[in-house]
Amino acid sequence: MMASVTDSVHDHTQRSEPAMRSLIGRRRRLARRVLRIPRMTERVLGFGILGICLLAFIVVPYVSKDPNALNSLPQQPPSGRNWFGTDWLGRDIFARVFDAGRLDLLITIVGVSICVLGGVLIGLIAATAHRYVRAVIVWLTDAFLAIPFVVIVIALVNVIGQTNVLPFLAPSVDALLLAIVLVGWAPYTRLAMAQALAMREREHIVAARLLGYGRMRILLRHIAPGVMGTNMSYGASQAVSTIGLIASLAFLGAGVREPTPDLGAMMQGGVELLPVAWWITIIPGLFVLLLGVGFALVADSGRQ
Repeated sequence: MMASVTDSVHDHTQRSEPAMRSLIGRRRRLARRVLRIPRMTERVLGFGILGICLLAFIVVPYVSKDPNALNSLPQQPPSGRNWFGTDWLGRDIFARVFDAGRLDLLITIVGVSICVLGGVLIGLIAATAHRYVRAVIVWLTDAFLAIPFVVIVIALVNVIGQTNVLPFLAPSVDALLLAIVLVGWAPYTRLAMAQALAMREREHIVAARLLGYGRMRILLRHIAPGVMGTNMSYGASQAVSTIGLIASLAFLGAGVREPTPDLGAMMQGGVELLPVAWWITIIPGLFVLLLGVGFALVADSGRQ
């Protein structure tokens, strides 16, 4: 009697195990979907903020006043005529903020994008090159990483100065962009090289080599896509610090030069007038904060 009961319980347990595994699998898939919702919300919100800002930075300067025109009295508060007020020279802050935002966002996006692409390319080359070539690349990367990023950027901006290296940009703007690109590639190179070296031993890469695929095909089609995802997420997080760096350089005397509108220069110029004309500093600062929040949400949504 006891044996039959034990067999019955055992049979019931065996029949219920697949159902339990299926239930656990459904719950895990549901949990992954639920956990993915906040990330998708952050990504949509981040790209939405950046998209709206980019659209406004493109459209508003074409329909607003000349950002350098002296059409009003200095230090006028926000009003129907000057929505964001005027600065210490009587220039319209509304026109200058959107013109400056377009410039700062352009420097950030272009600079970080070039750093990501260049750094990943150098990292992939280092991972597949001869060990002596890899050693040289590692040495150069460590040298750039050993010196604080801000210090190198300030030094390069001061060295390049007002030299018009890129004719289609203002002298101080191209100096800042070149400085960011010249020193910003190192973290992406180190990250891409480490990932590529780890991925070379994975099963699908080993299988691709056994099938006779060429080195470039394996590198571009099997390793590079996996490397780019992490580096793009890291690039979004670096864009937060880059937009802050561009704004802070004006306080160190190495930012975009007048009369080119720049959010950091607008903030720096109104610091002494903050008790009597808060809008000169606060309003550009809010736009810097808004861009930083947008990039931060995009970066946070790409975390593993």
